[in-house]
Amino acid sequence: MAGAANDGPGVPLVLEPTLSQEDAQAVARASISQVYSQVISDLQVAKDMLPEDNGVRAGTYTASAMLARVYLQQANYEGARDEANRVIEEGIFGLNARFQDAFNNDGVTSEDIFTIQQTSQNNAGSTNSGLATHYALSQRDDIVITQAYIDLFDDPNDARANFFDLDPNSGELYTRKWVDPFTNIPVIRLAEMYLIRAEANQRLGTEVGDTPLNDINRLRNRANATPLVDVDLDDIILERRLELAFEGQRIHDLKRLQLPTDGFAFDAPELVLPIPQREIDVSNGLLTQNPGY
Repeated sequence: MAGAANDGPGVPLVLEPTLSQEDAQAVARASISQVYSQVISDLQVAKDMLPEDNGVRAGTYTASAMLARVYLQQANYEGARDEANRVIEEGIFGLNARFQDAFNNDGVTSEDIFTIQQTSQNNAGSTNSGLATHYALSQRDDIVITQAYIDLFDDPNDARANFFDLDPNSGELYTRKWVDPFTNIPVIRLAEMYLIRAEANQRLGTEVGDTPLNDINRLRNRANATPLVDVDLDDIILERRLELAFEGQRIHDLKRLQLPTDGFAFDAPELVLPIPQREIDVSNGLLTQNPGY
């Protein structure tokens, strides 16, 4: 539920397997607090049980990276900082030499912490470019780069400011992060861990692992952007927007920072999807629809 307190309705928590028809019982929605607690518990167990290097499967540092995300969303900055720092300092990852090398890859790169691996034979579907459907220039292309976004860049040499395609017919700009629908989809990159560590350190007044300025300039240098001479929280939030654009992060940042989006308040009911009516119909009255639907 948009903007709900921790005791507001979250999602049903089904913690036992459904092995028979009798097991398929309707479950009420758990509270947001209960859902977060379960997510954190599961990730902590995974962190302890998974190996450091698990081939193409998730490892212990993947769990830490997910924990860093969850803690950041909860404003648990100490937890977010420490998990991100663990991935950076202890992990087996490294930034790619160039920003553009993080995308449209057939294999795993050194920056990939969690990647959906796919090929033209094994993928999420070829219709409308599968997972890239909303971004791909040749398909639905309904997510465009606005001039307002381009204007956020303070250096024309920044590789991130030029990583787009121009549609000659519409004149619209589209990100090049998802040019090939049949290459790997990066879900969590090492760059995000530097951003989380920088933000958490800045908020806490600490320098665990490194200073916020060094972490931000590490990414700016990689993108061939002019390094900053000092940094504040606004600089770090902006750097997240520049580095992680079109990777599914912005809506969550707007909500946790309590910022409006396209005319909607951060807690507007329109920013929460409806519960399918069929699920409500078969829930024996346990599920109710989200506000606004």
